[in-house]
Amino acid sequence: MTAPSPPPSPDWSPGSHLAAVLAALELSVLRQLDSSEDFLTLHCEHASGQQRVVKYCHSGRADALRRLRNEALLTRSLKVRRPLRVLRHCADGPGFLVTEFERGEALAPRHLGDAALMAKIADALAVWQSLGDGAHALGISERETTRHFLHKVMLKHLLHLWPTHIGLAQCWRAWRLLCAGLADIEAASVLCHADLMPTNMLRDATSDDVVFIDLEGVIAAHHPLYDVLSFFTIDARPLEKWDWQRDFLHRYLAQPPAAQLLARQSAGFARAYRALLSFLLVYRYNEARINLGHGRYFDGLPKRRYVLTKLVRLLSGAGLLTASARVEGELAVRKANLHHALDDHAFGRHLAHMLTASPAAQGHAA
Repeated sequence: MTAPSPPPSPDWSPGSHLAAVLAALELSVLRQLDSSEDFLTLHCEHASGQQRVVKYCHSGRADALRRLRNEALLTRSLKVRRPLRVLRHCADGPGFLVTEFERGEALAPRHLGDAALMAKIADALAVWQSLGDGAHALGISERETTRHFLHKVMLKHLLHLWPTHIGLAQCWRAWRLLCAGLADIEAASVLCHADLMPTNMLRDATSDDVVFIDLEGVIAAHHPLYDVLSFFTIDARPLEKWDWQRDFLHRYLAQPPAAQLLARQSAGFARAYRALLSFLLVYRYNEARINLGHGRYFDGLPKRRYVLTKLVRLLSGAGLLTASARVEGELAVRKANLHHALDDHAFGRHLAHMLTASPAAQGHAA
């Protein structure tokens, strides 16, 4: 494959637009926190001595600006309650958002399975998903329907994984399972973070509340299990060892809005759960593959050129059908988990495990 091109370097040198924004806000840069294809995040200090975080849209893309506007609306006006918090809004404008610097602990994959923290996150997520009416009233804008989003993203990841990592039959099976669950997914909707992972959360330094960050990807109406399974599938352990996930699910399902929207023993619940699990396992599988090679989606190429290049190399037999032993080893659990979700019997065992409360969960309920 063509070597991926690096993302463009954001310009925040003197004389740039960003430098002008920072000067107008009386902010000086302390360090760069993150940079992506669309956003640059900076830790800054205000002239008053208070610390701030600036998120700046350097790409200028219409969809990136839409997402940043959504995040500004949420941090400025959405009313949350404990144990959930969001970053405190300071200022926003065309292409930028300023929030207070949060001194809490940044979460990471190593925190997954911490029983007390997982329970706190389950409670915070239940609060977040109950705020849909408030988010709608703020004018949160959507790019596309749930169905279009799921179809588009599934197709993208399958295209990346086929044929080197999964075969055509598995692609078709994953696609059919997603389609089979779409009506059930659309039948229940809540406010979703849509990128719920440890690195998008902080633990408050004093109150132990959970702070949701990076809200630009929010989806105003999606199935409740989308956030739950997004969080679960960050963990690379085998499905049969999803123990903290099981306890989290039981705590989460016992609270509104999930308690009112989801009938856990119904066929519709199983279809929606399986469709979203298959979708997210494909997503995480390809995400892990890209991260292993320090690559980018579509190898940094325009989509049509990527597809054409891949087809040409496939037809020429230029090594697309064999992944390296190192990559296969690193992705083995991701691959096995997807196989389990696609197999009827293996999925049945998994769902039965997830819906049977552990002794710890039973003790909490008592």
